[in-house]
Amino acid sequence: MNNEIKPSEGIPASPSTVNQVKRVKPEEYDIPVEPIMPVIDGKPTLQSIGIVQHDEVWAKLESLASKIGTPGRDIRPGVIMLPTEAMDYVTDAALTGQIVAFIDKYLELRPGHNLIVAAYIKMTWVYDAFPVIPYLSFRHPSFGRGKSRALDIVGSLSYRGSLIGGGPTVASLRRFVDAVRGTLCLDEADFPEHDDVGRELMRILREGNEAGRPYLVSRKNGKDEWDPTTIEVFGPKVFAHHYSHPNVALESRKLDILMPSKLTRKDEIPSELPFEFHTEARELRNKLLTYRIRNLKTVAQSEVVFPRGLKPRLRQVAKSVMTISDDVTREKIIQLLLETQVRLDALSDEDDMVSVARAIITLESRNGTSRIRLSDIAMEAGLGSDSSRDAGKLVRRAGIPVSTLTGNYQGVKLRDTQRELLQSLIDEAEEHDPELN
Repeated sequence: MNNEIKPSEGIPASPSTVNQVKRVKPEEYDIPVEPIMPVIDGKPTLQSIGIVQHDEVWAKLESLASKIGTPGRDIRPGVIMLPTEAMDYVTDAALTGQIVAFIDKYLELRPGHNLIVAAYIKMTWVYDAFPVIPYLSFRHPSFGRGKSRALDIVGSLSYRGSLIGGGPTVASLRRFVDAVRGTLCLDEADFPEHDDVGRELMRILREGNEAGRPYLVSRKNGKDEWDPTTIEVFGPKVFAHHYSHPNVALESRKLDILMPSKLTRKDEIPSELPFEFHTEARELRNKLLTYRIRNLKTVAQSEVVFPRGLKPRLRQVAKSVMTISDDVTREKIIQLLLETQVRLDALSDEDDMVSVARAIITLESRNGTSRIRLSDIAMEAGLGSDSSRDAGKLVRRAGIPVSTLTGNYQGVKLRDTQRELLQSLIDEAEEHDPELN
């Protein structure tokens, strides 16, 4: 039986009769190994489709499957979503239309956001063709707006999608990401940055959207010594959370989807996912596997034009999704990026003001005086030694007057009520304030 896949002949679609590993011709599709879940002789079996049967990632995936449960349709329902075969589709536009229709059937989004989500899903299947990719987030401060449902949809269609509940340990999360190397979907992702877990998660997320930046950890060897080793954390990541994260660096790495406040299609969208959801999702995954096979080596060659004035970071993270999108979807993405840029500018101003508040409290405690120069505040807040004027503006915005100190220096004379005001500003920043656009 010949199991080679030829681009002109479509894709074999009968996994129940397959008794060998499906392969593609190296001269036609030079792609890495891909795991599938065909059913052979009535039993679900973990197999691969690709040039070679085994590589480092494949071995890790097999090891992970043996640890988390007997391999089945999705290794284990709700853990890692894999295709069952490589299925043909007509055109890329038709495939995108099917993904959009699937999203609209089970989820209500704001106008145009379904196109962005569909483009992101397709991007996950070729993410390793790009040096930098964005994250995707679904956000709303209220419950019942479809954030978790959005994760169900994206996780079911994305490349090696995995659905993880809130509160995973950092060690388990980074090892899981390293083993699967697919799309991590994390629910209840409102984690605080100021505790140990939050700081470690932030480190993973800062490094996880750019290739070539592995996570460095230490592991014990057989001699009871600690050896440095690296964990690969690069890959698509999708979040459902309530509030914008105060860290501007993280927010600038995301395509941020604000869920609608008023749902107008409640009667059309099922409150619980029916069985057909899973069969439809599996068929789309099978077609998306073929999309990966055909496009992995060529997709990054397309040119993308961004509007003038868009920040370089936003251009960098969005380029991969823009590359695989049509003109209408690109317009929607650019509109979202421009809205994000306005929000990031506001967050950046808030960050500076909170930094100034922390600097004043720190300097008062360290120097033992409530009279603090603006130049010292600017240095402590990281604004620079020549940024006294900027520090003064931020101090006034915080509601504290600027006074002339001894030696004709400009600064603040901190009072108890002002100290309480600054502390409340700091405390508020450490919580995730609701944001409704």
